[in-house]
Amino acid sequence: MYLAEAPVASPRPTPTEVAYASPGQQALLALPATAACVPVARRWAAVLLNYWGVLPDDEDSALLIIGELAANAALHGRADMTLLLCLDGRTLRITVADSGAPASRVRDGIDADDYGRGCELVRLLSECMAVQRTAQGWIVQAVVHCW
Repeated sequence: MYLAEAPVASPRPTPTEVAYASPGQQALLALPATAACVPVARRWAAVLLNYWGVLPDDEDSALLIIGELAANAALHGRADMTLLLCLDGRTLRITVADSGAPASRVRDGIDADDYGRGCELVRLLSECMAVQRTAQGWIVQAVVHCW
């Protein structure tokens, strides 16, 4: 007798880390675009930037940028996000992209005065910032010069 197995629902993706061996330093973290994953992204980046020898003041600025971009992806983006860090010499490129199915998020009780300053903060802390909309979602990149 043959019993068909019921399809197993794929579990929600967990943080995935990919490090690349190439000129400069690069690392990629993929995780769900949820508020709970924002501190995960910051902690991962903190360990990595420390390992790469980024100075504490530059690391603090980078972590604020990462937190803001990840929070924006979690609040406004799609189901998944990636964080790509590239350190080439003294230039740190921070890229956060969201992708996947559009996420429906409940935003009841959000005070407009508590939101809306994240991108301005990123612009102030970085040398430059770029935002690009794609068919898959949004890509936001900030560049920080580390001294």
